[in-house]
Amino acid sequence: MEQDSRATAAPAPDATGSFDPRRLLRPIVGFVIFLLLVAVLGFFGAPMLVRHYLPSIVGDFLGREVALDGVGFNPFTMTAELRGVRIMEPQGGENAGEAALSVERIVVNAQLSSLFYRAPVVSALTLEGPRVKIVRLA
Repeated sequence: MEQDSRATAAPAPDATGSFDPRRLLRPIVGFVIFLLLVAVLGFFGAPMLVRHYLPSIVGDFLGREVALDGVGFNPFTMTAELRGVRIMEPQGGENAGEAALSVERIVVNAQLSSLFYRAPVVSALTLEGPRVKIVRLA
């Protein structure tokens, strides 16, 4: 007996013309898995990486110690939040260990077009509680 090769094809509309909902199951499950992956990496992975690497990268660039208390990121609204940002006075000076610049909270709201241009497109930048220490040398 020969088997019909069409028996393993994707389900087609039945005789009444209605659509088989099982055909939508795989794309819907794939989309849900994709959203979960974006959520886990965005809400948990990105803040851990930023909190670990940002102070050392910015500190090396400025030649000063940089401290960061917390980081938050929402991948669905493209909003990043940095809490307790402090840039310290240079080592070896009389004010070493004190914050030269501190900001309680920085909120950056990027736009989705940032992904297409491969460059940050910021729609809003909020600084809360900025403090700058100015020392006059006479």
